[in-house]
Amino acid sequence: GDREMASNIENDIGKIISELSRIDHAAANVLTHMEANKQAYDEKIAKDTAKFDKELEADITSQLTQYEANLKEETDKELDNIRKEIKQSLTELDNWYEKNHSKVAKDIVNDFIKE
Repeated sequence: GDREMASNIENDIGKIISELSRIDHAAANVLTHMEANKQAYDEKIAKDTAKFDKELEADITSQLTQYEANLKEETDKELDNIRKEIKQSLTELDNWYEKNHSKVAKDIVNDFIKE
C-alpha cells in the first residue's frame, strides 16, 4: 500500500511537473509571438507615421504654392489697376493742360501785371 501510494504521488508529481513545463513552454511561445507582433506593429506605426508626414508636407507645400500663385495674381492685377489709373490721370491732366494752358498763362500774366 505505501509503495503504491508513493508511486501514485510520484506519478502525480511527474504529471504536474510535465504540465507546468508544458505551460511554461506555451507561455514562452506566447511571449515570443507577442514580441514579434509588437515589433511588426512598431514598424507599421513608424511606416504609417512617415507616410502621413510625407503626405502632410506635400499637401502644405501644394497649398503654399497655390497661395503664392494667388497672391502674385492678385498683386499683379492690383498693380495693373494702379498703372491704368495713373495713366488715365496723366491723360486727363495732359488734356486739361492742352485746353487751359493759354488761359492759365494769361491769368498769371494778368495777375502779375495787376500787382
